[in-house]
Amino acid sequence: MKIWILTIGSSDVQLKSDQESQDAGRSSQHFSGRMWTRWFSSIKSDCYGIPFTVGSNESDESYRVPARILGRVYQKQPDLQENIFNYLTFPLLEDFTQKVQQSGELSQIVLVLTDQSKIFADGRTERGVKSPYWQDTSELLPILKRYFGEQLPNAQVVEPIVLQPETVADSLDNWDSVLELVRQKFAVLNSDLLATDSKLEAVYVSHQASTPAISSAVQFMALSYFGDLVRFLVTSENQNNLKTSDSQENSARLIESSSYLRGIKKQQARELLKFGNYAAVRELLNFGLSQKLRLLLEAAIQWNFAEFDKFFDTLSLIPYFHDLALQRKQLWWSTAYESAYLAVKRLERVDTVEAMFHSFRAVEGLLRKWADQEFPSESRSITVELGAGRTKDFNRYGKGLYFAIDFKKRINESRNLDIWTFGNHVFDSRNDLFHKLSGLKDKEAVFKAWKIDPRAFDPESLWKKRVLNCLNFISDQNFKLIDQVDDEDGVASLMLLVHQKLVEEVNEL
Repeated sequence: MKIWILTIGSSDVQLKSDQESQDAGRSSQHFSGRMWTRWFSSIKSDCYGIPFTVGSNESDESYRVPARILGRVYQKQPDLQENIFNYLTFPLLEDFTQKVQQSGELSQIVLVLTDQSKIFADGRTERGVKSPYWQDTSELLPILKRYFGEQLPNAQVVEPIVLQPETVADSLDNWDSVLELVRQKFAVLNSDLLATDSKLEAVYVSHQASTPAISSAVQFMALSYFGDLVRFLVTSENQNNLKTSDSQENSARLIESSSYLRGIKKQQARELLKFGNYAAVRELLNFGLSQKLRLLLEAAIQWNFAEFDKFFDTLSLIPYFHDLALQRKQLWWSTAYESAYLAVKRLERVDTVEAMFHSFRAVEGLLRKWADQEFPSESRSITVELGAGRTKDFNRYGKGLYFAIDFKKRINESRNLDIWTFGNHVFDSRNDLFHKLSGLKDKEAVFKAWKIDPRAFDPESLWKKRVLNCLNFISDQNFKLIDQVDDEDGVASLMLLVHQKLVEEVNEL
């Protein structure tokens, strides 16, 4: 048994163009526009007196009429149904139907229709000429049954899936509520199919019509319930383009569920990359990862865990990054800039504890590495010569590191405000905050800990600049941006380039 599930949009049934009427031997008095005026006049009172006119049109373009009105005109005038049907055209459905006919005998057709009458219940107030109510497709059912009865006589148009939202909040543009509506309907459909004696061989799914929320939900639920049996029947023609008499090429095509699922996963991977969720990307893209992409994701995951030496080692296995990764690993200051950029990404996700931890760790860790460069020793303290045989000791941890660099570089509050602020305020703020993590509930707490006024214009940029200036002061580098590529000075964090490459690789899948 093969079934076909298809969403029906408000433009899937139209009135034939003037050119088509002329080709059929009709006079201008019997073109679609003129005939519509006559048909509609008899039911205008049922539509609150709204003048649903089709207006003027290019001779080779079909006439569009709101779906509910077209269905109502057809149903209300049984004696004219034959005449009305002869004026109808089904642009996308014709392409789809031809493709289905080529794919073997079909058993059932399941239409996905809409009916928003419950959320637009107040007639004159909520059913104005532009109301979505008139675009509903449920009243097209008699027309669609006749069309498919003629085109696919061996297939039964079964009870349709009618999506009927109960409240305005749960409208057909609400992705969550539509997904639940479609899930409920597919559960019933699946139960009905299981109750039959016939084995299900294929499920064709055409989802492009209707709202984006409905289209997405139908895709998802079809794959969830029917898996590898799904064949997506789609068209490359934009459903908003009118099919003309000169454009008769069939653009419908079948896509295997595996290929379609691959495309969906690719789109999901793009979204996950935006949030730096590299582990989820690797889990999602479990189909044929290239060696390069696998290593890029492995490196990115290591970076997310602040395993920066492993990050450089993994990148060195990729030809594009080999030399740069080895060079960065040898630079004593490089991991501090990676840690600072990690803090930036954590703050973007409002992970304030991690943002504070990694930003502070970047500067304090770099101070420790600076001390190892300037005063190589296994000792727990730093000893400096004062002259005349006198010496002074500084701790090789905590604030002692700041006192040592202050002594060595003569930090000036006005000239070196950022590192001075770190040594005189941020150390103390960090200790207080990490003893009571509840004090880091939002970004403002991080800014305050770094002595950035949250009321200032763009405090986040000021915070980034403060952290970067501290690192530059200690390492004698001159990076101008922590989270962007600088054409003149290169990148402070190699992860910026890795992320760019990941985006490129995923886009090319």
